[in-house]
Amino acid sequence: MISAPDTVVPEREKRECGPVAIDVFPALVPSGGIGRYVGDLVRAFRDVPGAPAERLVHPGGKSAEAARRFPHARLHGLPFGWRGLRLAYASTIALGIPLDGWFGDAALVHATMGVAPVLARIPLVVTVHDLTAIEHPEWHPAPVSALARATLPSAIRRATTVVCDSEHVRGRVLAAWGGAPERVITVPLALSPDFVAVDPVVARGGVARRLGLEGPFVLHVGTWEPRKNHVTLLSAFDAMVRAGFPGRLVLVGHDGWRSGPIFERLSGISARERVLRVTDADDSLLAALYGTATALAFPSLDEGFGLPLLEAMAHGCPAVCSDGGSLPEVAGGASRVVPAMDADALADALLSMWRDEGAREAASALGRRRAEHFAFEPWARRMFRVYAAAHAPNAARPS
Repeated sequence: MISAPDTVVPEREKRECGPVAIDVFPALVPSGGIGRYVGDLVRAFRDVPGAPAERLVHPGGKSAEAARRFPHARLHGLPFGWRGLRLAYASTIALGIPLDGWFGDAALVHATMGVAPVLARIPLVVTVHDLTAIEHPEWHPAPVSALARATLPSAIRRATTVVCDSEHVRGRVLAAWGGAPERVITVPLALSPDFVAVDPVVARGGVARRLGLEGPFVLHVGTWEPRKNHVTLLSAFDAMVRAGFPGRLVLVGHDGWRSGPIFERLSGISARERVLRVTDADDSLLAALYGTATALAFPSLDEGFGLPLLEAMAHGCPAVCSDGGSLPEVAGGASRVVPAMDADALADALLSMWRDEGAREAASALGRRRAEHFAFEPWARRMFRVYAAAHAPNAARPS
């Protein structure tokens, strides 16, 4: 596996290299795993020794939210709101007009969700979380797919370094756009320090008090959107209930897009009264749910990484995931893997987990050990090395 360069840069050079401009827009709006990724990146600059200087870049109109979310950070507003920026980026990419001046004294720009402007002199680091907006536009709102098609290929071609969340995504990027393989690296995501293990007794009390939830339950975490494959999960849960499962299905996640088929399937299952939606879970409740669930079900059609799977493993929650995208890679043998569209296989795996306490305990132990490979501080230091290498005087600049 190709990982982040191990370039060592003296502290004096780090201090003098100028600030890294980080796009924090995903952390200012409901955006699931990408928002958490950006929040963790900002935390790394604040808490991990050896971090370079930073500027948190946000669209115009988000100044108040950025100040609330990051009260002690150095903020840098861009000239337009998000919609204006989308148009500006797409049009200047088409015309080849660089926008270095928008980023002030930045020594490096990090486009954290793959949307990046043309830059002539400032090195660019681009994170690619997945390619589904291009490869599967039917899973996304039309404006999202259009923006990805207009900006992501340019960002990948022009970036000094392309950071991918998994080898699965790295392979897709190289297959689609080629280029020098050493420019496209894998830096797997990390477990956020906000997620700490909860005492089981406290966790059970928390979910009972806040949700009225007792007894066994299957947990799913993810925005209501086609890619998360709620339709198959609901069919599997219906089959579980018919086979004798006495518990509930807890769906944690905000309303997303193109979710009509999900609601239609929910209304058509016999066990719909046992499905509990939670749209406002904070980190403490989510940790309690991971700590008490019978199992996590994560049957996504495609994932660039799959943070809920990592979070579940870290909390000792047995997991059953699909073979979609990076999930087998992240699971690393610590979770059961089933075909993404096979509701019967998903139901059978979850029922087996519920019926076999020994299997649950073994999966819990395997998951905890696997999660140790995704520690926060080593991830942060790898990202700092990426910045240092991209800013180095001899770093290759794609034309």
